[in-house]
Amino acid sequence: MGTSPVMRPQRWTPPPAPDRARRTRSAPPLPEPRRIELPGTGPEDVVLTADGQVIAGLADGSVLRIDPSDGTVTTIADTGGRPLGLHADPDGSVLICDAARGLLELHPDGSIEVLVDEIDGAPLPFVSNVVRDTDGTIYFSASTTRYSLAEYMGDLLEHSETGRLFRRDPSGKVQTLLDGLKFANGVVLSPTGPVWWSPKPRAIGCPAIGSPDRRRAPGISSSRTFPDSPTISVSAATG
Repeated sequence: MGTSPVMRPQRWTPPPAPDRARRTRSAPPLPEPRRIELPGTGPEDVVLTADGQVIAGLADGSVLRIDPSDGTVTTIADTGGRPLGLHADPDGSVLICDAARGLLELHPDGSIEVLVDEIDGAPLPFVSNVVRDTDGTIYFSASTTRYSLAEYMGDLLEHSETGRLFRRDPSGKVQTLLDGLKFANGVVLSPTGPVWWSPKPRAIGCPAIGSPDRRRAPGISSSRTFPDSPTISVSAATG
C-alpha cells in the first residue's frame, strides 16, 4: 500500500435511529469518569490484566501498563509500529494488533514476537482486534486490504468490503474464516462459545459467526447496531 488507492465510494443509507439513541442518560447511570493522563495520544484499545492493571497502546508505538488505583503509568514495550487491538492473557503476555507490523505477542520478559505478518504470501495490513481462546487458538481481524490506518476514512466511505477474520491455531497455522467484511474490527468470545465480529461505526450490521465448538463459521446473523470493540463483562461471563 505504497500509494493511495483510487476511491470508489458507495452510497449507504443508515437505518432509523432507535428510541434509545435519543436518550440523554443511561439506565443504570454510569459512574463518574476519572481521567488518567498518558504520555502520548491515541489509546485505541484498553484491556485489563489478571491483576487489575490496564494495558493500552499509543500512536507512537508505546505499550503502557496503568495502575488504576493511583494512575501510575509505565511503558512496558514499543512495537515500532502502531498498536491497535489488544488481548491480555493470565500469564502476563499480551497479544497486539499492530497496523504496521501484523499480529504480535508481548511476552512477560518484554520481548516481542511476530506471530502473523502475512497471509498467503502477501503482507498483512491493518490488523485490528484480537482474542485468544482457552485452548490457545487466536482469532483476529484485519479491517481492509485497500487502505492504511492513516487513510481509514477512505474505506468507510468506499465500503470496500475487504475486511477479514482469521484463526491462528496453537501450531501457528492461520486460516481465513471470513472475508468480504465491511471494515472488520472488534472480536470477542462469548461465554457460550461463538466468536463475535463487529464492524467499526458507520459500517453495516453486527454479524455473529461461529459455532459452539468455535471451529467453524457456519453463517452470519445481522442486527441494526454499530458496536466498535465489544467485550464480555464480568456479570455476563458469570451469569
